Amino acid sequence: MEYTHEPLPDGKYIRVLVVHFDVVSKEPLVTFEVLSLLDISQADYTAISYAWEYPTQIRKVRCKNGGYIWLSATLSSLFDSLAKESQSATMWIDALCIRQDDISERNHQVDLMGEVYSKARQVLIWLGPGNNETTKAFELLTNGRHVNVKSKSVKRAFTGLLRRPWFTRVWVIQEAVLNATVLMACGESTIPFDLFEAAEASMLNLSNITQLYRSEDAVYRGMNCARQIIALRKEFRANSQISLNRLLEAVHKFSASDARDFVFAIRAITDDTELLPQADYNKSVEDVYTLTAEAILIRGKAVDFLALCGTDPKWLGMQLASPKTSSTPVNGHKVLPSWAPDFRLTCQHEPFRYGEVARWNAGMSSSGEATVSGAEIQLRGSVLDEITKIGPLIKSWSFESMKAVRDAALDMVSTPSQQSTAPVPEAVWRTLIMDCDGDAHPAPGSLADSFDELCRLLEQLEQEQQVQEAKSNELPQRIRLRSDNEFLQRLRLRSDNRRMFKMAGRCLGLAGPIVQVGDVVCLFPGCRFPMIVRPNNPESFVASSSGTCRGTLIGWCYVQGLMHGEASKLELQERSIVLV
Repeated sequence: MEYTHEPLPDGKYIRVLVVHFDVVSKEPLVTFEVLSLLDISQADYTAISYAWEYPTQIRKVRCKNGGYIWLSATLSSLFDSLAKESQSATMWIDALCIRQDDISERNHQVDLMGEVYSKARQVLIWLGPGNNETTKAFELLTNGRHVNVKSKSVKRAFTGLLRRPWFTRVWVIQEAVLNATVLMACGESTIPFDLFEAAEASMLNLSNITQLYRSEDAVYRGMNCARQIIALRKEFRANSQISLNRLLEAVHKFSASDARDFVFAIRAITDDTELLPQADYNKSVEDVYTLTAEAILIRGKAVDFLALCGTDPKWLGMQLASPKTSSTPVNGHKVLPSWAPDFRLTCQHEPFRYGEVARWNAGMSSSGEATVSGAEIQLRGSVLDEITKIGPLIKSWSFESMKAVRDAALDMVSTPSQQSTAPVPEAVWRTLIMDCDGDAHPAPGSLADSFDELCRLLEQLEQEQQVQEAKSNELPQRIRLRSDNEFLQRLRLRSDNRRMFKMAGRCLGLAGPIVQVGDVVCLFPGCRFPMIVRPNNPESFVASSSGTCRGTLIGWCYVQGLMHGEASKLELQERSIVLV
């Protein structure tokens, strides 16, 4: 019969799994022991970090006290690997050490997981069975060789490694961050995680990311998540905690088998633990997200949080091919208010990282006030201007898209008589990359030459396309732009799937994909980012009006020349703005 756990004592108690392998057959025999997390001398166990990719139970393992437990394919391969290395092991494995069908115990144990991983003797990252690709990747990391994915064999090795689902699982953030001794294992290979982290500079550099971008979504996501994990480990080592905004921005890129874990999985490592709800799997996903938003905006007075909200990132996330959870929003789910984020949807944009690099401070004040009434939130803010023109969606790989972006930019900044001959002003190329280049702000003037080169290339390709059309009745082949242009590389990483816009006052900006003419740009005290709102009643959003205005939050945006408090000189009128 299947083994059943006895209830745990009240307090900070956990179960650990002790496994002994038969010397000859290597068959495992397991037992469970109860430990107190208050007694640090007892913490002689390894906490396992792995992906629940294959939850189907495939293997029975005998328990010393009678009965048996089931192992998934991932855990079965872990046991096989451990049997080759040692005769016994003491481990904490969430799927085996927590009664998954007991919601009360699950809630309590999830709240303890930060201590489980921080107090373990070590953390073992288990990536699953190995193959030739992963073996080569581990050899390269062990030898400390420079990782250059331009080599086909090296690229295959590391794309095979980064394709492993562990890298995109949201729980691995705290599991890889909290303990000083972290090992990474795959099949027969084991290395300190520090060796993987040391390869960041070469493996995750700009050119390598742009080479892999879109070539295979799973690889790009794995690389992007690996970059997040490494950055968060460094921040935690430096500060013993991580800013809440930074964590909430990061989890948008990860996956979870339960969508509530996007909040519960980061509670142990944030600097604002009290703003996140305790684990409660009786609450709906939407309730967890809305409660999180309310706490951050009202008790935390962190209006910056709105940069992760709005219908824009939700729409963009729905366009991505693979769902991140088993409960990705579909028709019939409770609709979230526009001021609450939906972590179930992937969003690659990183407003907080951009804002820190560029020192954006559009809203000026250090904090803002908000009140909630039902599904609405009320804030004090100012209407900057109305959007009067929008450009096409930026798709940096497409010649047709970039040509349309160039033409729209000329239309926004030129009079009709100038459009055919006028050079594109500096404000245009700075707007397109949000005036940043990596850690440099403002972007160096040398990128103007790279942008001019790109414009000349577009003109050349356009002429070649016209010649091809004249010679043949067939449609010309689609042209794919290479990534060796420096400006195009910056654009690709920062601005794909965004749109350039122009406001009535002629300021240029960059927004998400669903911005439309008639939307308004607002500034909120305490928010570093201008926010786009779609008015319920456009007349109420007239800049000269002083009454309350109500609308749907679309998302954050970049406005050239107004990201560093310049709007304070415009004497804008502050009023109540209600987001629904």
